[in-house]
Amino acid sequence: MLQNPLLSNPIVSQTTFKFNCLINFDAARRDTGFDVRWLFDGKPDPNVPNSRITDGSSRGASLDQSLLKGHLGQEASLFYYHHLFY
Repeated sequence: MLQNPLLSNPIVSQTTFKFNCLINFDAARRDTGFDVRWLFDGKPDPNVPNSRITDGSSRGASLDQSLLKGHLGQEASLFYYHHLFY
């Protein structure tokens, strides 16, 4: 890890919004993947799926506003798992 993962401010379009997570990991490393678990007040929601990054080059995941039902006023954060591909 080069730095901690970065959770964006809301990214707003005309009809929706989302949050992005950028994983600051060496872009030259293609032998790696990540599972991102979205947390609300430090707890996962079983209705919000993990974001899996498996192509070896992507370093970002998105959380769509449609998955935020029931989490108004809660702090959004993330937890990630790092995988090496062999």
